[in-house]
Amino acid sequence: MINVRRVDIHGVPFIGFRGTFSSKKGLPRLEEDLIAVNLMKSKGVYAKVFTDDGRVARVRLNDFKHMSLLPSLHPDSFTQSFVSGSILKKAERLLENYPIILARAQKMQEAPINWGGLPFDFNFCDAMVVATADYPNGKWEFGERGALYPFEQMNIHPSAVVLHYGQGIFEGMKVFYSKQGRLVAFRPQDNAARMQRGAERLCMNPIPTDFLIEAVKATVIGNKRLLPPYGVGASMYVRPFEFGSGPKLGVKPAAEDTLCIFASPVGPYFKGGLTPITLLVESNSRRSAHGIVGNIKAGGNYAPSMLVAKEAKKQHPEVSEVIYLSSDGQNKIEEVGAANFFAIEEESDGRIALIRPRLTGTILPGITRDSVIKLAKAFGYSVMEKDIAIETVMRGETIVGAFCTGTAAVISPIGKIIMENGSEAKEVSFNGGTVHPVAEKLYHALTALQVEDWDNEALKDLPKEFIDEVKKEWVYVLEE
Repeated sequence: MINVRRVDIHGVPFIGFRGTFSSKKGLPRLEEDLIAVNLMKSKGVYAKVFTDDGRVARVRLNDFKHMSLLPSLHPDSFTQSFVSGSILKKAERLLENYPIILARAQKMQEAPINWGGLPFDFNFCDAMVVATADYPNGKWEFGERGALYPFEQMNIHPSAVVLHYGQGIFEGMKVFYSKQGRLVAFRPQDNAARMQRGAERLCMNPIPTDFLIEAVKATVIGNKRLLPPYGVGASMYVRPFEFGSGPKLGVKPAAEDTLCIFASPVGPYFKGGLTPITLLVESNSRRSAHGIVGNIKAGGNYAPSMLVAKEAKKQHPEVSEVIYLSSDGQNKIEEVGAANFFAIEEESDGRIALIRPRLTGTILPGITRDSVIKLAKAFGYSVMEKDIAIETVMRGETIVGAFCTGTAAVISPIGKIIMENGSEAKEVSFNGGTVHPVAEKLYHALTALQVEDWDNEALKDLPKEFIDEVKKEWVYVLEE
């Protein structure tokens, strides 16, 4: 007995036609619907039937007596999946007559998901967006060359520029079910703007903001059953990435760029959530230098950090990440692994100020970083951007706390920093190794804003004007 997991319908429908239709007898139909059905059949609309044993068969639209097709992203293309119902039973019978092997099947996650136990890692994904554009000045568009597809392995030319010369960038954003019952993303317009800057720097086609957000929305809706419910401590992490997919042998921009977006439910980046982490100062390697690409999310910035983090954890198992210093020999703090750094300073009059390293072209301008800066100012804290010498932090005099920020980490308080000096190691702890009250306050406020929890106690000291701005500019509603 063949067990059919899913049936996916692909094709090019009649331009301008939108809605559902059925060839089932007895249902009223409009004349234009009949025209659309016939045109779709003549255009080669087809179905892929996925089975448990890894087979995928391709069958024709008119092999099915009943079909419900909804355009996806663009009136010229659609993909629709069926995971239950009579169409799967029909597919089981058809598969014996169409044993064409097209690809490996994707087995959908059907067991109950332990939302509270999810790691920050790739967990599950049902659907992804793929689109292409020719370089230079290519037009990003869906249609026959791009749409929402089942999540599966991608084909890529062995001489694709990204594989040899690292022509690729990525973004990360989070999507939530909000307390208002809506599907929301946090500042996706800013992710789009940063991705555009990265594309220009690496000679790729910048993706228009509206196009990227529409593609993100389609990806999220395509994986909607994997969205964590409100209040479980998990979120959906969305990963758009663009890369030079066209083949080249010389060091030149690819003639074709590809955009892919997938999504996965995730748990906290650091185990334990809002608990202090331990960092090690990296004295040998540098993350970036002036004139390179430290200020964009290029994949090549992250691969070299893997060995550094691995060696740090080997020497000090309690270490979560490393602190990178500047490349100018002045030992200024730049970043924490893949996150931005903040110091909490107690001024001479007892007031608290937040200090963050200056953006000089070597540090990624984090969106969470910017959110924390604006949030802290709204709370009335002094926020300064200046050089932070590692020696000043290690003395533990005026610096009374520290934390790092990022899309994945949100706000991670730093409990201890270790700095090696030859055979010796110096340590400094903040707030007795516990979470500093300022970091905790900012964390609870930011996470409340992300999920539209407007009545949260953590927001009570924020001006109404700031909350109104967040509602308008930060929270992007994907679906009511």
